[in-house]
Amino acid sequence: MATKMVAIPLSGSLRTMSRSKRVLIFLHLWLGLSCGLVFVVMGLSGSLLVFAPELDAVFTPQLVLNAGHAQVTHYQLDACRAEIVATHPGWKLMSVNLPTRADGSLQWFASQPGNAGRYTIFTDASTCKVLGQRMRRQYFLGWLMDFHHQLLMGSDNQWILGYVAIGIFTLVVTGILLWWPSSWSAERFKFRKSARPLHYAIGFWLFVPLLLISSTAIYMGFHDILMPKLLGNKPGQKQAQKKAVGTKEHGDKPQPSLDVALATAQAAQPQAFIAALRMKGANDPITAAFQVGGQKNTRSIVNNMELTPQPDGTFQVTKTMLISQRNFGARLTYLIPMLHYGDLFGYATRALLSFTGLMPGVLLVTGFLMWRRRVRAKQITEAALAQRAAKADSF
Repeated sequence: MATKMVAIPLSGSLRTMSRSKRVLIFLHLWLGLSCGLVFVVMGLSGSLLVFAPELDAVFTPQLVLNAGHAQVTHYQLDACRAEIVATHPGWKLMSVNLPTRADGSLQWFASQPGNAGRYTIFTDASTCKVLGQRMRRQYFLGWLMDFHHQLLMGSDNQWILGYVAIGIFTLVVTGILLWWPSSWSAERFKFRKSARPLHYAIGFWLFVPLLLISSTAIYMGFHDILMPKLLGNKPGQKQAQKKAVGTKEHGDKPQPSLDVALATAQAAQPQAFIAALRMKGANDPITAAFQVGGQKNTRSIVNNMELTPQPDGTFQVTKTMLISQRNFGARLTYLIPMLHYGDLFGYATRALLSFTGLMPGVLLVTGFLMWRRRVRAKQITEAALAQRAAKADSF
């Protein structure tokens, strides 16, 4: 008795699928399965670091807030510096960040003789009492910053994160290309409990913030290579300048008044928030970093002015560098970190990016379920074909 064989078609119409689409599926699938856990961890850590200043005030209020939450509007920087000099003899003070809230403490960045690490010393803004000190990895958020930015391997290995960011960027782009429908339907935009539609919906609605985070992370991973090109610097120029500043000796000359420097900066930019003062030596200019437009943070400072000390103890503003007056490449070097941290448009953008950082975990789980279902369907199809062939052979 003759029996006609009937082939069972493979699910997904793989035979009719274009080669380009199969390449996209291969990239998206195996990049997600092999590196998905790394992307999830980076997303979760980034979600926390978006609100690092606020979380720091929650976890270490004894350092970042004044005793008794004392409100301060006028800072005694010279007195606080003198207190640090008395309690930390021989330490070199490099800069001071002014608090973004009225009850915040002053944060001084300093280096200890014989120690290559950089410390942050906190002083009460109302009494100038030294509240404490810490290095970056001595507290959870600092450790998390090093993990997120350098994978705890030091700044020399930051390029590794650049390749991680390229992987995330590739996932996002291939995902949206695979999602793009031949015919539009409202069903593809809805959130549902099933893995496939949930994966599609999250990928679509968060496509822009995911693309923004990954593309800016590529720049930050290859910062040392890309920044000089955007600024137009020659190779090694920035490092040579830093080395020259670090090797200057000023002996025991009295330091210029930080109080006068701050007052001069505030008079020159009365509508701005003076976020930080950066010191070099006794006769060197002080750089005042400031923000305009109502923003108050010390993470994304885009404007600077140079304050040159005068013989009579005053300061003169000799240079003002506004981001709006710089070339396109220089603007990008400031804009990209602000976009990555969500600082450009305030709390709304930060909340969106923080939420987006939680989604790689959901995408990984739903993507895994989709892959498992596909493998299971293939196994069922192959088993059915084998069973059909066995029955045909029995006749």
